[in-house]
Amino acid sequence: MNKLAYVAFFTLALLGAAMWYLAGGSLNQYIKMRIEADGQAITSHQVNVELVDLHMYEGTGKFTNIVLKDTLKVAEISVQFDVKSLNENPIIIDSVIINNPELIQKNSALTENTLLNLTQAIQANRQKMQFKIEQATEQLEPHFLVKKVVIKYSDDKNHQQLSTYDSANDKEGYSLSLVAADTLLQLLEAINSNTSVAVESNN
Repeated sequence: MNKLAYVAFFTLALLGAAMWYLAGGSLNQYIKMRIEADGQAITSHQVNVELVDLHMYEGTGKFTNIVLKDTLKVAEISVQFDVKSLNENPIIIDSVIINNPELIQKNSALTENTLLNLTQAIQANRQKMQFKIEQATEQLEPHFLVKKVVIKYSDDKNHQQLSTYDSANDKEGYSLSLVAADTLLQLLEAINSNTSVAVESNN
């Protein structure tokens, strides 16, 4: 079983967050901004997203070219969610497909310290978020249940399903920040343990 969990990653959770807080304006732009801001809070690294394309009435969405500065990039994350649950709590995410995650390296050697440092940063930030949630007198943000998270690599053969929360027993769901942090930790572990993941060399 993999030790670790990305993007949306937290990107998925942001679907519901937008519906919770957003009264008007550009939904896609709002979610893009949230991904970048919340991603940095979770990872302590700058996060950039090229494009967010959500179809709320169809229950689908795509997040394109997600980059964690000097560390990780994901070509695309596609999501499917229960439209009816957007007005409920928790919000149900049926599936998250993480396509072609790649480590960004400045040389051809795999820098384990980079992954270790990032993992430790996420773990530390998660503890702070957990403490804040526990100390709150009311729910600070919507909760989510993610049924399936799958990594797909470029060869279209080597797929990997990450562990998710038990939706049968955890009916109240989890906060956006915890879902995001746990998914990222699993993703990093999966990448670290899978030798077929492409490594980009900047030499």
